[in-house]
Amino acid sequence: MNIDIKTADGEEIEFGGSYYDGRGTEHRVVGIRLTDYRHITKVSLSCLVGKVENLCCVSMRPNELYSTPPDSWEKLEEDLDRGADALNYEACAYFGMSACDCSSCIADKGGTCERVAMRDILTRIRMLRGEVK
Repeated sequence: MNIDIKTADGEEIEFGGSYYDGRGTEHRVVGIRLTDYRHITKVSLSCLVGKVENLCCVSMRPNELYSTPPDSWEKLEEDLDRGADALNYEACAYFGMSACDCSSCIADKGGTCERVAMRDILTRIRMLRGEVK
């Protein structure tokens, strides 16, 4: 029988995959434990955490893990620095895109790139302050 085990953000969990807790700590899934066979949704994942020289195994629930690390003030600063350091196409650089890759950019929604970037920055600040989820 196959069961789909998903992260808090709805991504399917794969053995050996890297996932992140709410603080941004990376967890590598190495096992699964079914705590109650009558309730297939009650699973716990065995995860390796830490650097190679100091690994430990912890138990995590799938809904405690995310497929991407959470945003942080440091990541926002890095994105803003990248945009500020760009010679052209600052909004593209902020989003981590090259100037010729508009089709896959989130700013390609009918508005100007700069306007979308400003809204994104404002939304990230509000989320990091805990004002919105």
